[in-house]
Amino acid sequence: VAYNNLTLTPTATTAYSLLGHLNAAGSTAMTGNLTINNYTTLTTTASNYNIDCVNLTIASGGTLTANASTITLSGSWDSSLGTINIGTSTVAITGNSNITTRNWSNTFYNLQTAYTGKTATWLGNGVITHQLILNGDATGSFTSTNPAGPSLSGNGSGYNLITTNGATLASSTRILFTGANAIIPTTVTYPNVDFAVSSGTQTLGGSIASGSVRIFGATSSTATLDLNGYTLTTTGNIDVGYTTDRYGKIVNSSQTTDSTITLTGNLTIVDSTVAGSNIIDASGSGGAPKTININIGGNWVNNETFTAGTSTVTFNGAAAQTISGTNTFYNLTINNSAGSPSDTVDVDPAAAQTVSNTLTVTDGQWTPYTGDTYKDVSIGAAGILKPDASAAISLSGNWANSGTFTAGTSTVNFTASSGTTQTVGSNANAFNVISHSSTGAIQLTDALTAVDLNI
Repeated sequence: VAYNNLTLTPTATTAYSLLGHLNAAGSTAMTGNLTINNYTTLTTTASNYNIDCVNLTIASGGTLTANASTITLSGSWDSSLGTINIGTSTVAITGNSNITTRNWSNTFYNLQTAYTGKTATWLGNGVITHQLILNGDATGSFTSTNPAGPSLSGNGSGYNLITTNGATLASSTRILFTGANAIIPTTVTYPNVDFAVSSGTQTLGGSIASGSVRIFGATSSTATLDLNGYTLTTTGNIDVGYTTDRYGKIVNSSQTTDSTITLTGNLTIVDSTVAGSNIIDASGSGGAPKTININIGGNWVNNETFTAGTSTVTFNGAAAQTISGTNTFYNLTINNSAGSPSDTVDVDPAAAQTVSNTLTVTDGQWTPYTGDTYKDVSIGAAGILKPDASAAISLSGNWANSGTFTAGTSTVNFTASSGTTQTVGSNANAFNVISHSSTGAIQLTDALTAVDLNI
């Protein structure tokens, strides 16, 4: 029997079973659409018979039990109202298509799409439980118009959650990784990605590139992203946490390699209803902990917890950058390439900051906030350090200046403890007030000028 369109519309609950392949290679061929309507269950049986059609629709009250079959469409898929029992099946969508899914239901085991020269458009919030296969070359594309995008719930153990032969994810697409203990593949560039396991840890399997990134768990639960010694590069923002009750955490469990986060946008540790629930922990773990170095081109917003470990945070934007929240950095580097640094085009904290090792101003202007505390300060040839008006900053280590220090009405308090010597090189830049409030010594490496010297 050869079908053009096949529509199953019984008036009472009815189960249909395939007795052979419903494709050109089998005894029964179909050249048009397959529609599974109310009261209908269609099963491919334990024989795993395959289906070929143009469009496939599972309507409200309809069910497709796919077992381990392969279902091939040249058109579109719509299961937004119906039910699919996915088994270990593969759905191959070979043409330009819309893929319309039922929200947060398991829609596919394997989905193979984005064939050469074709665009697959994802509509809805369906779940792929095993693998998304982008079949085509670079002319193939997978795009999502839904902000949530497809959810990949597998764990990627022994296989990649996404594979590609060159086909790409379009710029609007957001991929959600929701599988517990998932290994995140590096096989594609992600336009936008959510690490959104309900509760648990997801681990990078290599360095990845993305647009925006969010890390969050289910309500009142924490999702942890383990960078695992790899690099996360984004051209957008990174949000740790989502809303006020879905928590996120970033760690590096590697015992051999530092991880790096590089972003051109803003980094936000989101404010939550339970203080301290959203975390970037760069202190590492285990017997040989490695850190997380961060290069940020936008603004730093810390509403919760940043644990610096031995990390270096570098502000390397090309315009004004701000720091919100009270932070303790280990190494803080200012390397802002704005063409004309000034009081409005600077790297500017909105609260007192602590740098427990070295503040390095390589390029651009750093504008300390009153109450800032540093160990060592190094101002490079293109660097400018200009405290806020009347700001008081403290220094327990050395001051090395080969650039520009503009004192204004600030106070610099040298706080070396007994038996410790602090070296000070001014580069002929005058201080306003120098205070020495401890029992250590100060050693000058060049001539020093100050309006007021309190020893």
